[in-house]
Amino acid sequence: MKKICFALIKLLALPLIFVACASNKLEGSKGSDFHFSECDKILIFGNFNNYKKNNALYRDMLESEVKNQFSLNGIKAYKSSEVPDFFDFKGDNFESGKFLNDNDVDLLLNIRIPSCGASFDKKRVEMKTKFDITAFDAKTDEILFECSAKIKEKGDDLTDCMRNTFKSLSKKMAGI
Repeated sequence: MKKICFALIKLLALPLIFVACASNKLEGSKGSDFHFSECDKILIFGNFNNYKKNNALYRDMLESEVKNQFSLNGIKAYKSSEVPDFFDFKGDNFESGKFLNDNDVDLLLNIRIPSCGASFDKKRVEMKTKFDITAFDAKTDEILFECSAKIKEKGDDLTDCMRNTFKSLSKKMAGI
């Protein structure tokens, strides 16, 4: 009887171990049939409006990583941080501007970080970050895709950890 109970406990615990170890997840809530590969040109907006410190640096890092990943997949991408005053950002609504029309942009990609936590030890930083990702049709402002991503990464310092986190997110997004 003890052997059967022990075997049952192991069998039930095994899926929990795999779920607990899965540190990088992407969970879609809308547009599960959407694929970035269907777009020719994407404008990336690293939305750090709720962060006061280092938001320009982290915005540029995030947009660069996503842009590089899209480029590897043959998609032309623009970083919003390089386009002066191309739109007004208000909550989750975009007002398309001249840049979008002049460059025939298909998609506006809003990447927001609602929560982020870091722990420090003597040599490394570990960070757990949640991203909310929304893809809008650039012409109609219709939401084509929404998802959340949870990324857990380590780095030598906070900036290195953020860069590793953005790389992980970019690689996950490339699979969409």
